[in-house]
Amino acid sequence: MTTKLSETLDSIGYTNELTESWAQALLSELSIQGESGLSRSGIKNMPLVAFVFMEQGRQELSSNRYNPNEAARQYFSSAYSALKAVFEYCYQSSDDIVPSERFKIIDDCPYIGDLKGLGLSNDVSFAFLLCICGVLSDRLAEVRHDLRGFELEVDKSNWLTNVATSALISQILLIRKNGGWEDIDRAFLIISDLTSQQKTPRWSIFEELKNPSGFLKCLEY
Repeated sequence: MTTKLSETLDSIGYTNELTESWAQALLSELSIQGESGLSRSGIKNMPLVAFVFMEQGRQELSSNRYNPNEAARQYFSSAYSALKAVFEYCYQSSDDIVPSERFKIIDDCPYIGDLKGLGLSNDVSFAFLLCICGVLSDRLAEVRHDLRGFELEVDKSNWLTNVATSALISQILLIRKNGGWEDIDRAFLIISDLTSQQKTPRWSIFEELKNPSGFLKCLEY
């Protein structure tokens, strides 16, 4: 279990030993009551529930030399169900929420800080996590349908964010495969565009960083 997850669960009164049983209990509540039956506080817990199961799935894959097995599939399927509850809640509430705030509910979860460090929006971060869990749980038809709810645009505001969003959105599009070849063609165009930009010597991540770390200074040369 990661330090971030441990700290988060400690802060809300959960021990490591209770983590999975706590997540299972919340997921059971979801399966019994459905998304519409959950309170807002229950929905707000779902991203953290998803993270618990994703971490369990990652550990299971790691112990099995990253060969998929049924145990890992079940963990990622549970994570997908938790994320889907958030997805449905956010879109059912979309009349009252501006698009940029739609997935703000996931702001406080352990994995989001790392993704935001790459400059990713909540929409792209959430779509990527939904995509990962859908693929690793063999729920491909379902995740392809759900990913149609996202309008994904590459953010070219700086080089780091451009690379991150280009890579993740391309992967999402190749899984979604919406509109026949439309998504596939767009994924290849995004990567082709990124490749052509990399040949432009003046546009560099280092132009965006006023005080790069020693590691980044080494990369610059």
